[in-house]
Amino acid sequence: MTRERLIEMMDLVLSCKHWGHSHSVELKIDNAGGHEVYIYPNVGNGGKAKVYEENPIIPIPENDDTHVYDPNFEKAEAEIRRLKEEIP
Repeated sequence: MTRERLIEMMDLVLSCKHWGHSHSVELKIDNAGGHEVYIYPNVGNGGKAKVYEENPIIPIPENDDTHVYDPNFEKAEAEIRRLKEEIP
């Protein structure tokens, strides 16, 4: 993943600071690669966290609904933008 793409994702994650207690999102940038986006929808209301992984160390099983292989964070970006639309 390019530095520019990581900066785009960082800007998107930082734009979510007004979410408050509705949703939460984190971007993990690792100097060895293996960057991850953690999305916690509906914090406090039983929302299920999902991890979007650029380069998973262990292959993600097909039936795992909590981890997503997402090499350029396109799926993570789409989910963040969808959640942003829910917040007035």
